[in-house]
Parts: sequence; structure tokens; C-alpha cells
Amino acid sequence: MSSFASQIVAVAAITRPINCALTMVSVVVGALTMGASRIGVDVGLAAVAAALITGSGNVINDLTDVEEDRINRPDRPLPSGAISPVTAWVSVVILGLTGLGMAWELGPATGMIATAVAIGLIAYSLGLKHQGPIGNLLVAAMAALTFPYGAMAVADGVAAGGAATGMTNSELAWNLMNDLFTVGRAWIPASFAFVYHLGREIVKGVEDQAGDERRGVGTLAIRFGPIPARRMAAVCLILVGLVALAPWIAGVYGIAYGVSVLILDAMLVGWIRLLLTSVPIGRLSRRLLAGMALGLLAICLGELTAPSPTHSPPLQDQR
Repeated sequence: MSSFASQIVAVAAITRPINCALTMVSVVVGALTMGASRIGVDVGLAAVAAALITGSGNVINDLTDVEEDRINRPDRPLPSGAISPVTAWVSVVILGLTGLGMAWELGPATGMIATAVAIGLIAYSLGLKHQGPIGNLLVAAMAALTFPYGAMAVADGVAAGGAATGMTNSELAWNLMNDLFTVGRAWIPASFAFVYHLGREIVKGVEDQAGDERRGVGTLAIRFGPIPARRMAAVCLILVGLVALAPWIAGVYGIAYGVSVLILDAMLVGWIRLLLTSVPIGRLSRRLLAGMALGLLAICLGELTAPSPTHSPPLQDQR
């Protein structure tokens, strides 16, 4: 493999493509909560923008984690020497600015959410990730925001939509926010994602305790010990199971969603039992990615088989 090709592979690896793919799916799921018939090219562009911003954030995180990764993840591109810090920083700028530009081009609503997440990713990497619970909560919140971001992407930009419908920007913005918070169902996957990611972040702190101790990172596992941290993660996963069941019990989603959630809950039971024992958890955080994927599938099935929510008058000139 040529040097250039190997650099491209390394850049792709450092962005964590699986996480980026899950981000794209999450955006589409968020859009689905506004009604499948309203999904257009805008949603695809919003998903790509979100993936680029996520990839940029992942690279920043690895740049600030090099010393820890020499201990915890020596196979990653930076500590292994597969990519240089300069190349990584160039990737951060290109990916981040491209993603933000695309998000703002779609409209102020998506642009503002994307900017908030980008700022959060930078703040996390440059210091908040060392603050334990604060960093965990920030990651969970940013993951949850992916769904309202996707929900807002079902329409063209506010300015373009306002020009097409004769509505003022403020009127159209109110229309969109009303859709999101009163009839949209983005809160369902957002709630699921917040609690799930919170638990996964705690698990990652347990996994990376050795390297974190050397750097003085204040994770829950270091502040309170690995056993209490494992119990906290288990509580989060228990809450995930309950949160996931709620839309089915409430009749929002039907049997397809229910079956998927029951499978997810069976997986959660196994992971919870592991966390509550003294058995080493290995790389449980990687296995938890499968739970995320199944949760997203459940929401998709639920939305595709549920009655479409009643929205305010549809916007014209949708792509």
C-alpha cells in the first residue's frame, strides 16, 4: 500500500467510522419521528454533515488522548504512528468546517444544533472529559441532540422555506419548533440515547482506568472505584430497558418495536449481570455498540409501522 493510501486509511480509522455511521443512522431516525413522508435529500445531507462533525470530534479526542492511548489503545492511529499529529489536525479542520458549512446551508435550526455539538466536542476533548461525571453527561447530551437535529432537517432551511411559503423566518421557525416539541417523537430516541450513552461512558471509564490514573483523569471509576462505577453503569442500563419499553407500553409503537426492544432488553440483562459481578468486563463498550444499533432499528420499525404524527402545514419546496 502506498504512503498516501495508508494515510487515507489511517484518517478514516481515526474518525471511528462505525461511530460516524451510527450518527448518520441516528439523524435519519430523528427525521423519521417527524413522519417518513417528509424525508428528503435534506435529511441525507444533514446526516453526512453530522458524520463529518462527529469524525472531526473523534480526531480531536484522539489528539488529546495520545499519552493515555499509548497505554490503553496503543493500536490506534496516533500512538501507533500510522498518522502524524499534523495530518490529524488538518483532518479536524477540513471535516469540522465542511460539516458545519453543510449544516448551516440546510438552515439555522440544523446549523445551531450542529454548532452546539461541535463546541461540546471541543470542550470535551480539551478538558471536560477529565472531569468525570460532567464529561459523561456532556457526551450523553450530544448523542441525544442527534435526534432533534435529524427532526429539524426534514424541512429546507428556514430562510428558503420562508421565501417559498410567504411566511416570515420567525413564523417558520416557530412552526418547525412546534412540530418538534409538540407532535414530533424525537424525544423517544433522544431519551434512549442519553441514558444509554451515559452508561457506556461510565463503562469506558472502567475499561481505561489504568491509563486514566496515570493522567489524573477524574472518571467515576477512579473517584469512587471500579465496583461502584460498574454499579452506576448497570443502573443506567436498567433505565435504558425501562425507557425503551415505555413507548410500547404506552401504545406509541406497535409489535415490531416491542419485539426488537425485548431482544435488546435480553442483551441488557446479560451486560447488567456482567457489570454486577467481579468478572472482568473486557471491552464491553464495544459490545454496547450492538445495543445502540438494535435500539435504532427498533425506533425505525416503530416509526415505520406507527401512524404518522399530525404536523403543522407542510412546507413547500422541499428537496
